[in-house]
Amino acid sequence: MIGYKYFMLHRLKAVSVTVKAEHACTVSVRACVDGADLALIRIDACEEWTQFTAAADAADGRSALYFIHHGKGSLCLKTFTLHDGAGLMEK
Repeated sequence: MIGYKYFMLHRLKAVSVTVKAEHACTVSVRACVDGADLALIRIDACEEWTQFTAAADAADGRSALYFIHHGKGSLCLKTFTLHDGAGLMEK
């Protein structure tokens, strides 16, 4: 798990991660460690940096984001991207 504080979310529609993964797994994106998933990203095993994307549903406003790995083996996170309805979310 890794967490980042804080983001001003506005019309969040999708989250992408660029990762290397030893095994297929999932990554939950949450506003709270023990909260509901805002997005659930399915990851295939990959030795090269690969981007995976999932739809997201989050309330507008200030929020932390936690990325939680579910599965076997290790997962290396290089970047993540937040997408609104028009593409990349403005920072």
